[in-house]
Amino acid sequence: MQNNTNSTVVDWGQTPPSAPSVKRVDALSWVKASIFVGAIAGMLALALVWRALPFGLQAPQGLLTEHLGYWAKLAARLVMRGAFGDEARFYKAFWLGLDDSGRMAIIWRCGFGAWVFR
Repeated sequence: MQNNTNSTVVDWGQTPPSAPSVKRVDALSWVKASIFVGAIAGMLALALVWRALPFGLQAPQGLLTEHLGYWAKLAARLVMRGAFGDEARFYKAFWLGLDDSGRMAIIWRCGFGAWVFR
């Protein structure tokens, strides 16, 4: 017979109540907190680098809040196909109107924000 007094129970929110002497780890709360803190850190990093950088990346065209608004509308458009059609066409025209350095300015900063989020 095994002695389970030193083992830890990983609780994903479905474990029935157990004795107070059993060590429990609430993994689902840890995952939620990690996603929340990662999103905050990623957005903060994105906001900090949304300007001309000394090693050659030009400043992105438009404010970060404008881009975030369009990205949110495009994400909502994935769920509701008929919503935000004008905004999607406008942002597509804006994106196609950018030269390569303008696109790279936005892409590199978004990549950095995603890296910080991880």
